[in-house]
Amino acid sequence: MTFDSVHSGAGNAAHKKKMAVARASCANGLYLAPTANQVVDSSQKLTISWDTSCFNPAPSAIDIYLTAPLTSDPDIHAFTSIDYSKGTVSVDLKPKWWNSTSLISLELNIVEAGTPAQLTQFPSAPLFNVTYDPSTAATNTQVAAAANTDVPDAPYTSVNNIFHGGGLSKGGLAAAVLLPLLAVFVGLGVYVKISRGKEAKKRQRWSQAVDKR
Repeated sequence: MTFDSVHSGAGNAAHKKKMAVARASCANGLYLAPTANQVVDSSQKLTISWDTSCFNPAPSAIDIYLTAPLTSDPDIHAFTSIDYSKGTVSVDLKPKWWNSTSLISLELNIVEAGTPAQLTQFPSAPLFNVTYDPSTAATNTQVAAAANTDVPDAPYTSVNNIFHGGGLSKGGLAAAVLLPLLAVFVGLGVYVKISRGKEAKKRQRWSQAVDKR
């Protein structure tokens, strides 16, 4: 598996973009967690943390590539559209991504969203270890599904946790105002039509009563 499909069609444009550079305040590096040689259980969420002072200017969103640099097939997975300002995200790991082996050393690569992984200007993240216990799959259907290599996954997961302000767009605001008014006008129109129909029938009955006298 390669990550070419993650940003297909956008790779060439991304190559032309000016890459962000680390600020002087980014003294300890971009990657805060997981730490070097940390052991992570694949059945638990992986917490990834970074120093938000390292990109200049700070992007609104980042992509995080998960690789296995010590293997012949290093491309593992990508997590895309992550809010950079939060400085942390928790993601699921699936052993099927690395052929469900019991132990693997992985590495992170953070880039601005839409940028190919190889264009990073930051040093490599520290290697950490991920474990998988096949015996848990027998009693945990979620673990079994995550390790099932017969059902392939997409090469990326869209996290899309970016907060857009919580307010309505201009179009949404207009719709929120106009739709209730439209409903009122429609209801009023129906009421007037029914009322006029009743009044017409009343006048007809009155006319008929007068004619019979």
